[in-house]
Amino acid sequence: MKVQLNGKLRHLADLDPGTLFVTRTNEFTTIGLAATYGYDRAAVLFNMARYPGQPSPCLVAESALGGVPLITLPEAMLVPALSQETLQFSSTVTDGPGMLMLFADNLFLRVSREGSGFAYVDVESGIAGATPSQAAVEIPRWSIQQPNAAGQFETLFEFSGPAPIVRP
Repeated sequence: MKVQLNGKLRHLADLDPGTLFVTRTNEFTTIGLAATYGYDRAAVLFNMARYPGQPSPCLVAESALGGVPLITLPEAMLVPALSQETLQFSSTVTDGPGMLMLFADNLFLRVSREGSGFAYVDVESGIAGATPSQAAVEIPRWSIQQPNAAGQFETLFEFSGPAPIVRP
């Protein structure tokens, strides 16, 4: 029997930064991106937060995944929603995490960090760091899509825009 499954079962330590993955527990399905933060392995969790009240997407340390096996998604891709209504120029107003930011030739994702504040992850390389210091075009809506057996794309996750951070 032929099986169409291009993903492999791996642990975060075995994934190259920038690799999309999915995992499932009895409670939920998690879709994420392997990343690095400094010299440490990390992951961006697109559809869940590590702590109650923490906005997502969020950047978590490797230990936050608890060694759970991950299924790689080598053919999946992040697809920005590019339309006149979804594009806006960078501003000084801080939105919540999840905003894609196009700087010159690099696309970054603003994510919440454990603790506080934001990190910016280069979605292609998976390298997380501080705020890039250039002007950007912000893209608030995007999705993760994967081709199916018929060659059409299926949406695995859809991000409809960041919610502003409400500070007390």
